Amino acid sequence: MTRAERFRRAMEALRIRDEHGRIVPLKFSESQEILWKQVAPYLDEHAPLRFIVLKGRQTYTTTFFEALMYIRTIEKAGTRSIVLAQDLDTAQLIFDMVKTFHQHLPLPILRQPKMKELIYPFPAGASTFRVISAGVSMKGRGTTPSCVHASEASYWPQPEVVLGLMQGLPDVADTLWVMESTANGTTGVGSMFHKEWLRASAGESSLIPIFIPWFVMPKYRGSCVNQPEADPESLSAEEKAVIETFGVDLDQIAWYRYIVKTK
Repeated sequence: MTRAERFRRAMEALRIRDEHGRIVPLKFSESQEILWKQVAPYLDEHAPLRFIVLKGRQTYTTTFFEALMYIRTIEKAGTRSIVLAQDLDTAQLIFDMVKTFHQHLPLPILRQPKMKELIYPFPAGASTFRVISAGVSMKGRGTTPSCVHASEASYWPQPEVVLGLMQGLPDVADTLWVMESTANGTTGVGSMFHKEWLRASAGESSLIPIFIPWFVMPKYRGSCVNQPEADPESLSAEEKAVIETFGVDLDQIAWYRYIVKTK
């Protein structure tokens, strides 16, 4: 079994709280399969992992990278993992997810969780997993993390925090950097993420760009919200272009119209 195969087995064995509030095993969704195809080769090579992800809403991208970082943290002694969320509430939600991983491991809990920090004792040095808010302060500077997940980075009130984190991350094997977000415009707070996405897409940075569109998710269909399929005669030029370019069907167009109308 390859290292990537071991990681996948371990990640999908973690427990999550699903959208119905049930504790269930993490099973890769369609969007997470897209992420996995990009990540797996680097795990086998023990290479640095560097990604930027532009995503639709609720595509389970955060869950995927929390699971990846969690397994990486408990795999190797001395790992320092940091997750930065856009605000305190989101940081708490992410940490609750990680605590669910922790509490449902088939192993004895050696250390109880601290406030937004998990500690895993190893003879060669403890590993830590921290979740903090990017809006609190310039946290991240002066540290040497092994793994960094910048969640919803286009909404950070202090986007310059990214600079300190990137400078602190060593360019060595098995380190992880992922910056992911839904889009938040090309100016203002969202401009940093937009600029980094364009640089990565043009091959001008070390980050590998991954796009997770809304239409890969089975739940984003008109039939899921009791909407009839879109009438082919009513399609706009934009809708026709989306269908022709991406293979979106009329049931998905119905969902798209419903979201534009209601949200």
